[in-house]
Amino acid sequence: MYNEWVHQPVYRPIRLFESEFLEGRTQAAWYWVLIVWLPAIFYLSATIAGSVLWTYSYGVPMTFILGIVLWLFMVYCIHFLFHHPLSSNYYLITLHFLLHGHHHKSPNDRLRTVFPPSLAIALFTVLFMLLRCLLPDGLDISMLLGLLCAYVFTDMVHYYLHHCKPNENSYFHDIRTIHVKHHFEQPDKGLGIATKLWDWIFNTGIHPLGCSKYTGSTTTMGRRK
Repeated sequence: MYNEWVHQPVYRPIRLFESEFLEGRTQAAWYWVLIVWLPAIFYLSATIAGSVLWTYSYGVPMTFILGIVLWLFMVYCIHFLFHHPLSSNYYLITLHFLLHGHHHKSPNDRLRTVFPPSLAIALFTVLFMLLRCLLPDGLDISMLLGLLCAYVFTDMVHYYLHHCKPNENSYFHDIRTIHVKHHFEQPDKGLGIATKLWDWIFNTGIHPLGCSKYTGSTTTMGRRK
C-alpha cells in the first residue's frame, strides 16, 4: 500500500515532473529562502517601525506574536493532515506525494527540504489578501511579518535537522531525534518540526530520549547505524 511504501526511504533524488520548468519550481537550495524573504522581512519591519507602530503600539507586537503562533500551528495541522491514512484514490495519493510524500520517500534530497520560494510567494500573497480583509491597515502587515519570520525559522530549522548534526544535550538535538523518529518509526507523531508545543497539547509527541536506530554519527538522516 502507498502508506507503507512512501515511508520506506530511498537515498537519491526523485524526479517529479518531466518538464524542466515544473521540476525546477519544486526545488530550492536552502539559501534561496533567505535571499528571497530576508529583504521582505526587513522592508516590512521598516514599514512598521516607520509609521504603524505609533498608531498601534500594543496591537503590533500582539499581531506579530499571533502571526508566529499561527504559522507554527498551521505547520502542525498541515503535517497532521499529511499523515492521516489515505484512501486508495489515485488523485489524492498523487497530490499527497507531490506535496509531501516525496520528502518522506527521499528525506536526504537537499533541494526538497525547504519550501520552494516560488510556491511560498503564491501562498503568502493569498494570506496577505486574507489579512487585509480581516485586519486594519498596519496590523495586517505586522501579522504577515510574524508569519514570514516563523516560516523562515521553520524552514531553516527543518533543513538543519536533516542535513546537520546539532550538539548533544541541545534543544535542536532533541527535536532532530524526534524528527528522525517521525520519518522512520512514528510518522503520525512528532509533527511540530521546530517546536514541541503542539505535539504536547494534542498528545502526538515523541520522547527524544533513546536514540533512533536510524540516527547515525554523520549529518545524513536515515542511515542505519
